[in-house]
Amino acid sequence: MRIAVMSDLHDNLPAWELVLRELQREEITTLINCGDTVAPDVLAQMTNTFSGDLHTVFGNNGDRENEIEMTKNLPNLTHHGEVGGLVLEGVRIGFTHEPQPAMAMVTTGEFDLVCHGHTHLKRWEKKNSCYILNPGTAGGVFQYPSFATVDLPDMKARFIDLRF
Repeated sequence: MRIAVMSDLHDNLPAWELVLRELQREEITTLINCGDTVAPDVLAQMTNTFSGDLHTVFGNNGDRENEIEMTKNLPNLTHHGEVGGLVLEGVRIGFTHEPQPAMAMVTTGEFDLVCHGHTHLKRWEKKNSCYILNPGTAGGVFQYPSFATVDLPDMKARFIDLRF
């Protein structure tokens, strides 16, 4: 199974269209969003155009109450609040927005993969038995736009740079 991980779209809908094109090309059915989509209507647009399962957490931008209210009835979106967790293909995946809580998640031993965003810098490393992934910034804020895929359970990551 291949999943996609993105973060920090920052309302860049043209960049979302590029992500979506790659998700369809790669036949991805599960997308983890590590926050800072920003406007809740962008999350709605994402669920309207992506037919797979979308899991998201808060970023450090946006109105949290409004985000929860506006996304609670979207059919293929699960909003996990500050911190999310899934088990896919036997791999325990945790995700959040900022790196400090992510690193705390790594030290618990409860996860095989922890994903985060916020810094907009790509990261793929292993600490003890846990992989750490930052897919970069899908919205291209201060960095070239990117997201990542991870093959489960093999734990092979690949960064996809988006081309406008």
